[in-house]
Parts: sequence; C-alpha cells; structure tokens
Amino acid sequence: LTSFHLDITFGDRKFSFQVTRKRSDVYCFTINGGTISAKVREQPDGSLYVTVGRLSQHLKGKEEALGLRLIIGAQTIMVPNVYDPSELRSDVNGKVVRYLHEEGTEIAKGDTFVELEAMKMIMSLKSPEAGKVSHALSAGSIVSAGELLAK
Repeated sequence: LTSFHLDITFGDRKFSFQVTRKRSDVYCFTINGGTISAKVREQPDGSLYVTVGRLSQHLKGKEEALGLRLIIGAQTIMVPNVYDPSELRSDVNGKVVRYLHEEGTEIAKGDTFVELEAMKMIMSLKSPEAGKVSHALSAGSIVSAGELLAK
C-alpha cells in the first residue's frame, strides 16, 4: 500500500487527505493542494515519533468506542467516529434497564428511547432524529460507551 485516501471528521468539519508513502519511514499528506512531508519512526511501545520540518512529536493513538484518542506530546485529542444519526449509541458504561418503545415503533426527534443504569442511577437517552426504532440489545445487557443500542 503506497497511496490511500483518508477522511477525518473533526469539529463538524471533514478533512480529506491523500496519503502517499515515499519511503519506508516517509509519508506525504496532500490536502487543499498543499503537501506536508513527515518522517515517522515506530517506537518499541507501538507509539510513533513524527518529524515534520524541524518539529518533532511523540504520538500515541488508541481506538475507543467513540473514536480515536490521540496523545500528541502532552496534549490529548479525541477524533470522533463519523456521526450517523440513524444509530442510537450509549454515551456511558452501564446496563440496559428497558427500552421505552416496542420494536418498530415510530419515535420523534428528542423522544426518550431507552433507560440505562450507570453507577446506581437511571439515565434516559433521547433520540437525535425521528424514525422507526430497532433494538440492538435486550434488557439487562451490559453496554460500553459508544455501543450501539438501537437503529
């Protein structure tokens, strides 16, 4: 793989890159007609040491349910997964107490669709858009943040 397209959505904006591998340790990123060259060295712990021009940074990345967590130097950046309003996901770790609508029921934007128990509290989650609800789990299921609850 020497060249590939990469889309990153961050802060409600989509960035489209063309990434080209020039050597085993050099990548070029093209965006908006400009090109940035970066030298990348993998470290024994799996992190990366990246040099762009005279600037060098230590970079670690971890995929999580809600997106990619990047640690660049001493700063942490969360790059969320592309938002899909048809997917109703948990934003907390917990347990599904009950769905508030039957399978296939039409729900409105802002309707509460499920109750989760987290840290002995019941939390109600609302639908970001209108549509027919299709349950992905059953009552009693343990969920992690970002896990699909319904479509």
